[in-house]
Amino acid sequence: MTLFYLSAAWVLGLFLASLGSFSLPALAALAVPALAAATMSLRWPRLLLASVCLLVLLLGMTRLSLARPVPSPNQISFYNDGPAVEMRGLVASYPETRENTQRLLLDVEEVLEPDGPKRVSGKALITLRLFPTYEYGDRLRMVGRLETPPIHPEFDYREYLARQGVASILRYPQVSVLESGQGFKPLQGLYWLRRRMAEAIAAALPEPQASLAQGMFLGLRRDMPPQLNRAFARTGTTHVVAISGLNLSLVAGLLSSVFLPALGRRRALPVVLGAIILYAFLTGLAPSVMRAALMVGMVMVAAYFGRPVHLPTSLAFAAAFLSAGDPFILWDVGFQLSFLATAGLVYLAPPLTQWSQRLSALKTPPISIVVETTAVSIASYIATLPLIPFYFSRLSLVGVPATLLTLWTTPFIIVTSFVVAVAGLFSAPLGQISGWAAWLPLSYLTSVVQLWAGFPGAAIDLPVSQAAVWGYFGALTTGLVAMSQGRRILSWYSKAPTALLRWRPGFLDLGVVFAAIIALATWYSLLTYSPAPVRVTFLDVGQGDAILIQTQNYHILVDGGPNPSTLMRELSQYVPLARRRFDLVVLTHPEADHITGLIEVVRRYSVAKVLDNGQVSSNPEYVQWSQLLKDKKIPRYSAQAGEIITLEKGVVLSILHPHQVLLQGTSSDSNNNSLVAKLAAGQVSFLLTADIQEEGERLLLNDDIRSTVLKVAHHGSQTSTSAAFLRQVSPQVAVISVGEDNPFGHPHPDILARLKGMERLFRTDEDGTIRLTTDGSRLWAKAMGKTTRDRQLPRQPVPRAINSGGFPRAP
Repeated sequence: MTLFYLSAAWVLGLFLASLGSFSLPALAALAVPALAAATMSLRWPRLLLASVCLLVLLLGMTRLSLARPVPSPNQISFYNDGPAVEMRGLVASYPETRENTQRLLLDVEEVLEPDGPKRVSGKALITLRLFPTYEYGDRLRMVGRLETPPIHPEFDYREYLARQGVASILRYPQVSVLESGQGFKPLQGLYWLRRRMAEAIAAALPEPQASLAQGMFLGLRRDMPPQLNRAFARTGTTHVVAISGLNLSLVAGLLSSVFLPALGRRRALPVVLGAIILYAFLTGLAPSVMRAALMVGMVMVAAYFGRPVHLPTSLAFAAAFLSAGDPFILWDVGFQLSFLATAGLVYLAPPLTQWSQRLSALKTPPISIVVETTAVSIASYIATLPLIPFYFSRLSLVGVPATLLTLWTTPFIIVTSFVVAVAGLFSAPLGQISGWAAWLPLSYLTSVVQLWAGFPGAAIDLPVSQAAVWGYFGALTTGLVAMSQGRRILSWYSKAPTALLRWRPGFLDLGVVFAAIIALATWYSLLTYSPAPVRVTFLDVGQGDAILIQTQNYHILVDGGPNPSTLMRELSQYVPLARRRFDLVVLTHPEADHITGLIEVVRRYSVAKVLDNGQVSSNPEYVQWSQLLKDKKIPRYSAQAGEIITLEKGVVLSILHPHQVLLQGTSSDSNNNSLVAKLAAGQVSFLLTADIQEEGERLLLNDDIRSTVLKVAHHGSQTSTSAAFLRQVSPQVAVISVGEDNPFGHPHPDILARLKGMERLFRTDEDGTIRLTTDGSRLWAKAMGKTTRDRQLPRQPVPRAINSGGFPRAP
């Protein structure tokens, strides 16, 4: 217990120092009598322990006082809110990608002043466009205006960043790479492995299963769909996807099953401990991961030497040890939730389990498992109950049942995600085969969470004050002390981690489980996949274009929209898991709202060939796209008017534009040279016009452009879809691919007035994804609907059926 008291004294010292400002001389003066008392009390153990605890408490106060940043001209924050500066620094952590941006943590080394470079220190958070990408260890030159992080009414962003050592933010500066590979070499290797594993998972699984697997196995949760994140928050199951002691215990158990028989007990321990440390680094060393890794390591060492495990001491020491390196870690929300959840398992789960077993009439093993799982869920819920509304002003009312139905999937997801990541490193097809095993539990988890999130009243708005939080934990502690009455309630639970670490499944057992899951997933995909003669799906990707063409034997993607994450989520709904391949990817022109999503397509899917309009560009998205095609050795062709691609019998794709000599001197050469194609399936045809404008449209008036369906050019811009062009096409259905509340005013009112005569006019900003299906003589349309914000559930689809000769007529 001595270590417990010392650890608690250190943590208490950090907390006391956070309440005010204490001078170092005053703390040193207080340490003198404490040291004297410790020296004189060597014969009295209790007095000696109290004196040492007081010294440790003062050391904790000193540690936090020294960690507080001191304003100085040599700090990068000195240049905040002034003119633009030129600076150089090193990317100090794994880059964080979001929907359309990437964020870098830059360790600033110097600032260029008029009289020469000046050495500075400090970290800046940099926000950049998604492309080009940067890596840990890149030394960058940046020019931009540094800003002080803001304080929002509902969130102190400045204090949040300050606890991470960041006092400056910089948005969209000019960037150039000076050097690469300048970081800590072992960490560079781990980050490379993390990126490659994430890519292997992304190539094997659709969305949102891929991003969920990346989050639960690698700690990469930034690509998870916003609506899924909100569903986890609404159901109180965020802890299920967070990397915790369960993940690390599973890793330890699996590695023990491999290395203990091969190396023996003495040699296997350092190997397994080293692997746990590497896995913690691989997942990004989040505070909750560091806490879990330290506790699992302590349990393993204790089990190795045959010593009993005292979990309160392990928990307190983990907090003290980690806060010695970073004293602000105690104020990290993730660390607090992880710490309190573990404390709940230590102090609350044993009595709850005992009471539940007494109340249960059945004592069979399945009932016991349910009872223990319920006790663990309730214990974690009680221990963390006030923190969620305190930080997020929302409380889930379905947390316990949702956790009961989802927590059991965690081991299966971690193990199968590990297999997918490792298999994908060596062979993409092998990774995709393994992906079937991971897809089933991941799909179950997302479905259950979204189902519970859809219930009315699943969560309520409940702001909670700090005083209420302290009052809650004070009452909870008092109740636990009263219930314990001096009895040791930890003897049962202290054996659980050791038992978990002794779990060593055989490879045959794992193989049988994998085979069963893959068989179930395969049959599900085959039974739910029903290929149609021809389907053309206009994907809702925001302010951009993305069109999926599916025939019996061909899958074609025309453009990819401006957002890779959005495109992946859309494709995952309409491309079956068994066919992660595109026979042809078409880039109509190299603008960001058409090319950006295609970069992720080439990374995740197998692409047979690429067709473009022959234009080149210097924008970063096109440069990244070209390099990726070269690296993957994907054949690339430039289309010319007059070319015809036969897809099926009676289904052809004709290239109408551009011609061999590209247009020059127009209002927008990039738009007017867009690749225009006509898809004909029997009597039904689709004219895909990309972003062509009126100057380009004139060249098409002499061609056979009459079509059943018109993809309205340039998102309904006033510069396109002239009256003459519209008369020549004479469409019955028009589709506008456009972003909701876009800043360009698309579609223009004049274009909407011109399209009033259409039998059906669809807009992706209002109708969501539009799916058109034809058998060559009839055409069916379905608007998939937009996602509501309240329940995050799609509206009921609105089916429509039209005939190529007129509307309406049932099929």
